[in-house]
Amino acid sequence: MPPVPSDEATPVVNRYVFYTLSWLQDALTWMFLLAIGLGLGRLAVLCGLALFGFWRLKKLQLPPQADGLSVSVLIPAFNEAKVIASSIERILASNHPKIQVLVIDDGSTDGTSDVVRGRYSDDPRVTLIATRNGGKARAINLGLARADGDIVVVLDADTHFEPPTISRLVRWFADPKVGAVAGMQKSATASTC
Repeated sequence: MPPVPSDEATPVVNRYVFYTLSWLQDALTWMFLLAIGLGLGRLAVLCGLALFGFWRLKKLQLPPQADGLSVSVLIPAFNEAKVIASSIERILASNHPKIQVLVIDDGSTDGTSDVVRGRYSDDPRVTLIATRNGGKARAINLGLARADGDIVVVLDADTHFEPPTISRLVRWFADPKVGAVAGMQKSATASTC
């Protein structure tokens, strides 16, 4: 190889460019390793929290069933003719003995009231309240005014409860310090923790 003239700046520039690229490559390598380490640490913490939650849930003392309390189930409905009958059937199939179902038809135009009247007019547990459209909150307030139960459960017209759901919700009210209970909806069925 011929010798490089000493007055050229190319070797000096090349040296600094290659040093800079080398440092940049090392910095990126360490940042990727740090990101992988943080991801694995996060995974370990989440697994630990999940195990702690599972262990805590196993130790939780569930209150006994509160079959003595009556329950009013409010179903505000707007254009729910396709699903209202199956929703009411699921509530009536509940294993809780004292249930009142109040269907508040919030000005439906698809015959929701006709479906409820046609299927449940002979069932004393089901009451239909037909009103002009005023919104879900107004419909719930109308239902609350007519509810006779010790406990009130409100659900959407397209929600399907499993038979033990109402009993599982109501049992928490055996403790006088409990003022409200919320369920957790999974897929098409609602259940409780």
